[in-house]
Amino acid sequence: MSQREAINRAKGKTEQKAKETTTWLARAGYAAKGIVYMVIGALTLQAAFGFGSANISQSTVFAKILSQPYGKWLLALLAFGLGGYAIWRIVQGLFNPEGNQETAERVGRVVDGLAYAGLSFVAFELVLGLNTSNGGTQKLTSIAMGQPLGRLLVGIAGGVVAAVGLYFIYQGWKARFEKHFENRKMSATMRRWAIRLGRFGYIARGIIFAIIGAFLVQAAMAAHSSNAGFGQAIQALASAPYGPWLAGIVGAGLVAYGLYAIVLAFFRRMQI
Repeated sequence: MSQREAINRAKGKTEQKAKETTTWLARAGYAAKGIVYMVIGALTLQAAFGFGSANISQSTVFAKILSQPYGKWLLALLAFGLGGYAIWRIVQGLFNPEGNQETAERVGRVVDGLAYAGLSFVAFELVLGLNTSNGGTQKLTSIAMGQPLGRLLVGIAGGVVAAVGLYFIYQGWKARFEKHFENRKMSATMRRWAIRLGRFGYIARGIIFAIIGAFLVQAAMAAHSSNAGFGQAIQALASAPYGPWLAGIVGAGLVAYGLYAIVLAFFRRMQI
């Protein structure tokens, strides 16, 4: 074997190992994301019918997990999984391994990856017992309002978040996500239920994002800070006519989205 062939073989093995590691991290990440959304959905269901607080956020989920037996170990595993998902989304955005992705979608995946990297960091801080209080979206909005063109930026951010919510609803309605399934590994029944979970979950998630975006736009127009998060969106739903039922349906949808993410952990087509 020539030196060039040996180098190419070693390079090929390294690349294959990197692909296998990224795939493993991505699948662990989908599972971690699924757990987070299932807990958020369960807390939303409790809050909808008066059995729990509507102050729901990712940090609330982490605190809930931390309070369980072996909570630190569970949260550490979850933080690791979220970090894996962050790496996968950044790889998707930067290298476009699945092909045919628009620039805007690639940028969105990098931003999504950075957001989940932040969640992973927060979870690790909680595991280590560090203070992670940052004031939430109300503080962030207040800081943004104080900057030049702050109201405009907050309004644009709200519009983008609302648009993302509507896009999620569209994805759920059209079931465009089914192209990512490894159909040869799924039975017809399993695929049918995965599509149902995905549809229900995407629509519920889209409703939450649309409400959060509307809150941010309202804050920009009224020139005041807004604590626009999952909890506030659930409170808005609960205060509407038939509110507890609406909030309960959305909570069930978030549980469905979590289950759908766990399905992806096992059956998503990975092109790396």
